[in-house]
Amino acid sequence: MGEPRARRARDEKLTQPKEDEIENLLARAEDVTQDFDLQDYVRPGITEAEIRAMKSSFDLIDADGKGKVNLEDAIDSLENLGWDRLEQEPLMVALRSCKRKGQKMDFAGFMDAISPLLCATEPTQESVRRAWRLLDENRKGHIDIEDLTRAVRGFGLELSVEELRDMVSYCDRNGSGEITFDEFYQMLSRH
Repeated sequence: MGEPRARRARDEKLTQPKEDEIENLLARAEDVTQDFDLQDYVRPGITEAEIRAMKSSFDLIDADGKGKVNLEDAIDSLENLGWDRLEQEPLMVALRSCKRKGQKMDFAGFMDAISPLLCATEPTQESVRRAWRLLDENRKGHIDIEDLTRAVRGFGLELSVEELRDMVSYCDRNGSGEITFDEFYQMLSRH
C-alpha cells in the first residue's frame, strides 16, 4: 500500500514543474530564439513576428534544448495539459503531421508543417479536401446529417437538428440529402 502512494508522490513531483524551472525554461527558449536567422524561415504569408513566436513555441517543447523535438513526448505533454479541443490547434496538427514522417522534428520541419495552417486564407482544393476527409470519416464519398452531427459535437458546438438540416440543404445542390465533395468545395469557394 505504501508503494502506490510513494509512486503517486513521485509522479506529482515529475509533472508539477517548479516556478524557477519554468522561468529557466522560458529564459533558455528566449536565448535560443535570438540565435537563429529569421530569413532562413521566411515564407509567403508568414510575418517575422509569427516566425519568432513559432520558434519560441518550438523551443518550449524542445525539452533537452538540442534543436530536435521528440514528437511522442511533445504530444504526450500537450495532451496531459487537458485542454479542450487540443486536436484542432495548429500546433497539435503540425506535431501529428511531423510524427507521420518520423519520431523527431527540427525547427525547419516544424515550419514546413505549421506554415500552411497559419497562412491559409483562400480555400484551395487541397485544403478543402483535408477538411472533407475529417468530415467523411468513413470514406463514403458524401457527408450526411450523421457525419455533420458527429463533427459538430466533436468541436463542442451545440446546434439543433434543424440547424444541421439547414446546413446540409444549403450545400446539397442535387437534392440528394447528402453533400458531395464538389458541393462542399463549391459552398466553401463562394465569395
